[in-house]
Order: sequence, then C-alpha cells, then structure tokens
Amino acid sequence: MFPEDELNYYNGVLPDGEYISAAACDVAWGGGDSLSMPFGNAFGGDDGPIYIPDWIFNKGDKYITKPLVVAKIMQHKPNMVRAEANNGGDEYAEDIDRLLREQGFKTNISWAKASNQIGKMAKIIQYAPDVKKRFYFLKPELQSEEYKAAMEELTMFVQIGNNTHDDAPDGLVQLLQL
Repeated sequence: MFPEDELNYYNGVLPDGEYISAAACDVAWGGGDSLSMPFGNAFGGDDGPIYIPDWIFNKGDKYITKPLVVAKIMQHKPNMVRAEANNGGDEYAEDIDRLLREQGFKTNISWAKASNQIGKMAKIIQYAPDVKKRFYFLKPELQSEEYKAAMEELTMFVQIGNNTHDDAPDGLVQLLQL
C-alpha cells in the first residue's frame, strides 16, 4: 500500500513558515507489537504537508519505552500528543504526563479510544492516499534505526494478504486524525 517510491522524502530541513508540531502514540506493551510514535510538523492547515522528523518505533516494554517517549517529547516539544487509549493507553499517557511534569515540562497530552465504527485495516486504506500525499519522511540516510524499522514495516504493508504488524501505518493514521 505504501511503496517506497510513492512516498515523499526531505533532507531534514523544514520549510519556512508557521507549523503545528504533534505526535501520536500507538501504545504497545511488548510481546511483538511496537510502540509507534511518529512526530509531525504540519504546515498549512488540514491539507498541508506534514514533515516527520523523528519516529519512536520500539518493541520494548513500558520500562523501556516510557523514558524514550519522555525524552523525545522534551526534544521535539510538540504542541499536542495523543495516545490511543485502548488496552491501557490512557494510563500510559497519564504516566507520561506525570513524568514530563516531574521534569518541569508541560504539553497538551490527550488520549482517545480507537473508534469501533471502522476496522483498523479499513481506516488505513481510507487514509493511505493522505499518507502518500501529505507526509514527508526523512531521507533514508538521515533515519535512526527505529525510524528505518518503521519505514520498513510501512513499505511492506499490503492491502491484500497478511501483515504481521500494522503499527507503523496505524501510528501515521492516528497522527493524521489529530
């Protein structure tokens, strides 16, 4: 669904202009799934480009991922962070907020349950054209190991057939829904 040659890339330098910085956290508790948290800088409103300067994509448990999430939020300073509240994501987000406040850092952190009106695959299919049109990913040589792993999962994702995991495309769709 997301062939590498159909995606947009950039050199790590953001264009001039005002933007809103946000992050979406698809929480995972280990066990094979990855916590997927793309950071995005959105230019030009609802249809403008979104540049992805960083992406946490980690299979570790909460004791590994929470310090990573806190550090990256403090590094990128997003205006808003939203976590998927299903399966304890609300508790995860509350704990991240507490850890950030202990560091003297405040940002808008919210959580919401994924809608049960539409399945995850249908949601990914619905937003696939927007992912290909609006997102700008770092050039491969600028990507961290976790960013590369997320991109590999994204570019290997298929509409027909089996996907072992859907964490990368789901994290991007959640970012679009902010």
